[in-house]
Amino acid sequence: YVIYTSGSTGRPKGVVTPYRGLTNMQLNHQEEVFAPAVAAAGGRRLRIAHTVSFAFDMSWEELLWLVEGHEVHVCDEELRRDAEALVAYCDRHRIDVVNVTPTYAQLLVEEGLLDRDEDGDEDRDGDHDEAAGKHRHRPALVLLGGEAVSDTVWNRLRDTDGCYGYNLYGPTEYTINTLGGSTADSATPTVGRPIRNTRAHVLDPMLRPVPPGCPGELYIAGTGLARGYHDRPGLTAERFVADPFGRPGERMYRTGDLVRQRPDGLLDFLGRTDDQVKVRGYRVELGEITTALSSHPGVAHAAVVVNTDTGTKRLVGYYVPEEDAPDPQALRAHLKAALPDYMVPAALVAVDTLPLTVNGKLDVRALPAPDPARAGGTGRAPRTPREETLRDL
Repeated sequence: YVIYTSGSTGRPKGVVTPYRGLTNMQLNHQEEVFAPAVAAAGGRRLRIAHTVSFAFDMSWEELLWLVEGHEVHVCDEELRRDAEALVAYCDRHRIDVVNVTPTYAQLLVEEGLLDRDEDGDEDRDGDHDEAAGKHRHRPALVLLGGEAVSDTVWNRLRDTDGCYGYNLYGPTEYTINTLGGSTADSATPTVGRPIRNTRAHVLDPMLRPVPPGCPGELYIAGTGLARGYHDRPGLTAERFVADPFGRPGERMYRTGDLVRQRPDGLLDFLGRTDDQVKVRGYRVELGEITTALSSHPGVAHAAVVVNTDTGTKRLVGYYVPEEDAPDPQALRAHLKAALPDYMVPAALVAVDTLPLTVNGKLDVRALPAPDPARAGGTGRAPRTPREETLRDL
């Protein structure tokens, strides 16, 4: 079958995917995902909320539960994009498994997805006490995928009784899932280990394996590897390269993701190779700046992007404040204490929420343009006629 990527970086690409990749993923999930979740629920049939657009390959993950004989609740567009309504639905219908992006998982957690009235008993119908605002049920498993998992989401899932998280990493070019890791496997966010019949190589620019603990680019090969891009032979040749570690004629996919292998074999996601940008002559990692911005106690969510509206590259940080909103200057001081000067965003913009695409990922194009007068900068009024002239320019 052919499924198109989102095209967020340009022209959408049609990925030609073999059916054997889906079969391989299902056989892997039977052992690594389905069986543990069923065992945790006492062996009964589970209820899964289908919360992913059918235009997103992650939607297959929920459909495989249906193939295994479980009950899948297909949520319509309005419901799945309303975090408050979706949490109420999961509570009312006693949903056992939710599969979302980490960004959306954070919104669901804030709306009470993992809350439960410990003093009350869940009745046979799983009724929700709306008058008291009490939740009687929480999902046993939250599947994550599509983007990097924050420490906040991982820690909350790890520390919540009766619930765990499982991160499924994988590009469209490798039949949805390539790696997997649980909050039971690691105290910190991880993309885990390769699924069955899958090989993961962490290589340097010369395609040489890097030692454990050192960052390198992730290359993947195995049963789930796509055939290439539909009618894009040049791009296919660029991304699907010869596998020097496989049999003659085998290929591997260059993901563009930076990872690091731990001594125990788990892989940590470090960012994208194309997230490394040069600003003022310095090479910076956007993910590192986002982490520093998110670490402020007054920030609920954050994202950092490169803005070129002024004709030059500059960093812009967007953040959703907590109820006790941080002072912009205090927030800037927090960043300066954690980052070199060249990595501190030129503008900090408070927003009510970070816009999401239909697939639940950050919609960079929908972020508002920074207002120089209100972006948390350190500017001052001009003091001389010459400075006024420079300002007007």
